Amino acid sequence: MQVIPQPFATDTEETEPALLVDVTGSMRDPVLPGGRLTKRDLATQVCTLVVKGLAGQDSQAADEQSEGGGGVYAVAFADDTFFDVGDLNPNSFEMKWRTLRWRGSTYILPGLERQMDHYNQEFGHRPKDKQPALLLAVITDGALEDQDAANAFLANAKGYSLRLCRADRDRRGPRCCG
Repeated sequence: MQVIPQPFATDTEETEPALLVDVTGSMRDPVLPGGRLTKRDLATQVCTLVVKGLAGQDSQAADEQSEGGGGVYAVAFADDTFFDVGDLNPNSFEMKWRTLRWRGSTYILPGLERQMDHYNQEFGHRPKDKQPALLLAVITDGALEDQDAANAFLANAKGYSLRLCRADRDRRGPRCCG
């Protein structure tokens, strides 16, 4: 069976791609017991593909040249805090990815809040119907320590065109939802 990825947005829809990455200590663990490939290695491979795929969907890139050429705005999260990675594109990915520290527990809310703050700084001056859709790819390996708070935050993000992109465990591949 072949999986054909669906576009994250229509050709005419304005989009702002973003990436939220789990950099907690468990990401240093092997993907499979006794295996050599770590979750961090896997996340690196996935994020490389996400950056290549979503950077091309950054309809705002021309306005973001001062930020490093546009691309996928990335935030890392761990230990109830966030780390601004900045715009990732195929030219900047490797250098910026190497700066990440992989430790701590899985608290996603600070990263979600930072992504929305950044989005509002860039596009909050526009009427809601003129703001680009935020395409948010979330990379994490496990249960969130703050799942209820994250769900409440997302439930209150009314009025935004937000697409959460996920890779399902059933191997159907990445797709956007709601």
